[in-house]
Amino acid sequence: MPLCRILAILVYYVTCVLFAGRGIREYLKDKSTFKKHFMQICLLLFVISFFYVLMFITDDIIEANIYRNIIFILKFFVFNYSIVFLFRFIPAVEDLNKKNSTTKLLKNIFYLLTFQVVVYTVLIFVFPLSVSSLQRIPLGWACVSFREVWIDFLLSCISMLLPYVFYTLLLKRSRGLNFKIYSILIRIFVVSVLVIGLVVDHLLPVLGVTPTPPVFIFVMAILVLSFYKYIDTHPNTCLVPNLLASDIMDAVPEGFILINSKYIVKYANQGVNDLFDFSESIIGMPIEFVFKNQFTVEEFNNDFKKIVELNTKTKSYLQITYKVKYDNWGQILGGIFLIEDITRLTVAKMGLEMAYSNIETEINTKNKQLFHANTVLQERLSGKNLLTEEYLMLASSDVLTKSINRTHFVKMLDEILESDPEPLAVFSIDIDDFKKINDSRGHWFGDIILVRVAEIIKDAGEDNFLLSRASGDDFLVIAKNIESKEMVEINVRSLLSSLSEPKVIENFEVLISASVGISLYPENGNKAEDLIKKAELANFSVREVKDKKYLFYTDELGKSVLADLDLTNEIREASLLNQFIPYYQPQVGVDVDGKQRIIGYESLARWNHPTKGILTPYHFIENAERSGAIIEISYSILKQTCLKINELENKGLNNFKISVNVSSKQLKDPNFIDIVTGIIKTTNVNVKFLELEITETSLLNYDENLISIFANLKELGISISVDDFGVAFASLNYIKILPIDKLKVDKVFIDDIGLSKKNEEVLNTIIDLSNGLNFDVVFEGVENSEQFAFITEKRKSIIQGYYFYKPMPFEEILEKEILPVSDSLLGV
Repeated sequence: MPLCRILAILVYYVTCVLFAGRGIREYLKDKSTFKKHFMQICLLLFVISFFYVLMFITDDIIEANIYRNIIFILKFFVFNYSIVFLFRFIPAVEDLNKKNSTTKLLKNIFYLLTFQVVVYTVLIFVFPLSVSSLQRIPLGWACVSFREVWIDFLLSCISMLLPYVFYTLLLKRSRGLNFKIYSILIRIFVVSVLVIGLVVDHLLPVLGVTPTPPVFIFVMAILVLSFYKYIDTHPNTCLVPNLLASDIMDAVPEGFILINSKYIVKYANQGVNDLFDFSESIIGMPIEFVFKNQFTVEEFNNDFKKIVELNTKTKSYLQITYKVKYDNWGQILGGIFLIEDITRLTVAKMGLEMAYSNIETEINTKNKQLFHANTVLQERLSGKNLLTEEYLMLASSDVLTKSINRTHFVKMLDEILESDPEPLAVFSIDIDDFKKINDSRGHWFGDIILVRVAEIIKDAGEDNFLLSRASGDDFLVIAKNIESKEMVEINVRSLLSSLSEPKVIENFEVLISASVGISLYPENGNKAEDLIKKAELANFSVREVKDKKYLFYTDELGKSVLADLDLTNEIREASLLNQFIPYYQPQVGVDVDGKQRIIGYESLARWNHPTKGILTPYHFIENAERSGAIIEISYSILKQTCLKINELENKGLNNFKISVNVSSKQLKDPNFIDIVTGIIKTTNVNVKFLELEITETSLLNYDENLISIFANLKELGISISVDDFGVAFASLNYIKILPIDKLKVDKVFIDDIGLSKKNEEVLNTIIDLSNGLNFDVVFEGVENSEQFAFITEKRKSIIQGYYFYKPMPFEEILEKEILPVSDSLLGV
């Protein structure tokens, strides 16, 4: 083999290795989409180089021609793919971010380049390059057929000149300097490959000149590597500072900073130096240096607006607005900071808050003095009606809203009812979420809201409304001149509409909503206290009705509210008296061969009512959840269950679990983990027998607090199961993340066995999903043989339901010996 061929083979072999190594190395450094496409081009160049090596080595002309055909196809593929690569990572410009004729043209070039490769591949298979056109030369093989050279030349011209024309059109359409630069680079790429590759690789061999091996692969490699290096070095071309009218930016007092994707400052105007007292330019420095580590790097991946306190020569407050900039493919280009000095505004606000606080304190002091003066004066006058009209007004009014207080309201309503028997209505108005407003903005802000609401109510009723601030955020209104119930509704809707309009208060936009309860005279009574009480009962009920902001009082509503309040009080008293006890429903494990055994129980709350006997959750659970009493009930059931676990363990049983339900309100209790830990320590229970059931709907409120709770429970050694699984499919995203041990299929799927093929398919899907994730599955609510047969067919199952056992007291379980089998009896 000639020395020159050996050298050519060595050069191509080293080249193919370098291609593959460079592409893989760049991708491993930064696994971005950009680096992945670059690696794929390098691997394609590696494959072409490898086939050149094989072509040079072989002495068989047929084998050499096969390699030549493969190289022919790969050559067009790698060229078209390189064009796509160069276009795909052109930095985003404004005129390419819109759906217009240009973006349609961009999309069409992708289809055209792909279609060309497919056409050439089909042609090469149908009309392969001829063996007779190959001739052995010292460097390997060369094509000496004018016909094939001209065909190759023509196809190459078509492939290369179409992108050339396409990018020339884009260059004319684009208004961005950045895009014009890239278009020129791509045209250089096309012309270079066309001229150098075709002339050296095809025309010279035909003319009898064989100076070098084929150089197409080297031209492609050099150009692709050069453009890759340029794009990689200038990822933020679309954020060039000189395009942002830097002279204007330096003239404004606000600070303006541009950072790149590596959080390095690329531009900062003069306002930044003035705000932060920088004596030198911060361009090229990490953004953390500017803000003195007040932000984490992760925060710069999302938009935000924050106020920070800056301690330079004097204390100042800055409002920082940050906006992330992306390219068309979701890659972060960098970010823009707008920094505003809000020191004056902040100091003024703090002063205003202090002033309101002082005013509120002074008002309270004056109220106390006034009350004391009123008491002393009443004692001195001892029933003599010598109080002036002005003093009576002060004693009967609300100082903040300038409306009458509740006591005077009751008196005036009674006087109206005695003197003027015309129909009227009483409104009980309650501001929604007023406590949140007080807690988040301060009591001074809440006072402003109360004053504004009082003004709106007065304006809405004109002379027909008599307003009273009864207490806190509760208002009472007497609506006179009411001819019908329909007119009352019109007045209430108008009032609610006025309240709900957005309002700007102390530079904050506020949305106010309210609930209204309504009683009518004479339909609902003829005494002031009766009408007020019934309006307030209707107001209490309207909060429980979705999509309803007002309700009229009815006798049925009154009875329902009073009964609900009585039940709430009775439940709280029952909780204090430990009347809530656990019943236990056995869970039966069924093997594939049909063998059955007790594997555990679910602890279910029952109310041991002193007069009504044992009550199921149907009679109390909804009220307990709404009132919050469920928290104490659940902790009591957990403690009692732990004691029963100890009894079973003392009997030598060691192969079971008892599950206890956890309310969603418990998960929101900040002391939940501490209380559970305390119960475990107090009862000295072995937690390997304990399982906590959390409803699937609780997983919908998936957040860091829930993750922390799950982690703490697992750290304590407690098993976790998801109850009612399959109802809220939104939680499917989280069952793989959270440390869950068991799923309990909701009863609704069991009930439809034999009735709904669709639900049966859903049930099978849930079972397959659980098996795939290695979860134990409990089928809850199994009540008949058809359901049992469907569930246990050819699968290992855990059954809970009336088909085997109903919930029962612990004593009955012991008496009937419905007990699990210990490991020693199982031969474990």
